[in-house]
Amino acid sequence: MSGKDRGLMMMLQTSPLSVILSRELLYNTVVLEDQLQQIFTIAKTRNALILLDEADFEGVIFLTTNQTSNFNPAILSRIHIIVDYPTLKQDQRRGIWRSSLVRALTAKNPPCLSEDEISKLSELDLNGRQINNIVSAAHALATVKKKQVRHGHIEKAVKFSQKFMEKVKGTKQLNSYFN
Repeated sequence: MSGKDRGLMMMLQTSPLSVILSRELLYNTVVLEDQLQQIFTIAKTRNALILLDEADFEGVIFLTTNQTSNFNPAILSRIHIIVDYPTLKQDQRRGIWRSSLVRALTAKNPPCLSEDEISKLSELDLNGRQINNIVSAAHALATVKKKQVRHGHIEKAVKFSQKFMEKVKGTKQLNSYFN
C-alpha cells in the first residue's frame, strides 16, 4: 500500500479531552480572544487538556508564562526561541506601583500612600502582574471598608500574596518586608 507507515498515530489517554479545530476559530481578534477564554474556562472546569487540531497555519505564536519550571520537555522541544526577561529594577517597580495605584480609585478618593511607602514597596522583588494583583486586592479591601486605599490595605494584600507564594513555591523575600 502506497504511503504506508509515513504517518504518525498517537493515542492521547486522558479524560476528558477538548478538541478545537483551528478552522473553527474566528479570525476577528476580539471574538477570538473571547472564544479562547471560553475554551480555557471549560477545559479548566472539566480538568481537560486542549488539543488544537489542524493548526496548519504559518506565522508566529507567543506563549507567555512565569512558570517555566513546569514546562513539559515535549513542549519545550517545539519552541524555537525563548526570550527571558530580566527581573524589574527598583525604579521600574516604583513606576508600576505608581501607575497601578493611580487606577485604584475608590468612592473615598484616590489612594493615599507616601513616596517613602511607594519606594519601600518598590524594594520588593515583584513582577508587574504581582504588583497589579496586590493593588487590586488592596483596592477591594478598601472598597469593602468604604475607605481610600492606604498602605495598610497594601500590607494586607502583600501578606495574602505571601501566603499564596509560600504554598506555591515558597519565598523569603516577602517575609521581611513588614517585620
